[in-house]
Amino acid sequence: MLQLTEIRKEFFLITQYFVNGFTANSDDLEIIRNGGEYEIKEGRLIVGNHSNPLPKNWEDRSEKYKKAYDVFGK
Repeated sequence: MLQLTEIRKEFFLITQYFVNGFTANSDDLEIIRNGGEYEIKEGRLIVGNHSNPLPKNWEDRSEKYKKAYDVFGK
C-alpha cells in the first residue's frame, strides 16, 4: 500500500499531464494511480517498457511541489 506522501506525489504527477496537455499513455497513468512502479529518468516517465515525455516544465513544477509539500503537506 502506498504511503500518503507517495500518493500525493503520484497524483500530482498524473494531474500535471492533464493540466499541461496529455502526452502520456493513459494506461501508464492508471498503473501509477494504482500503485504500480515507475521511474523518472532523463526527462522521461518510464512505466514498464513504455517511455513517455514528462509534462511541460516538469523540473520546475516538481521542485515547487516539493517546497509546498514541505510547508503545507506534513
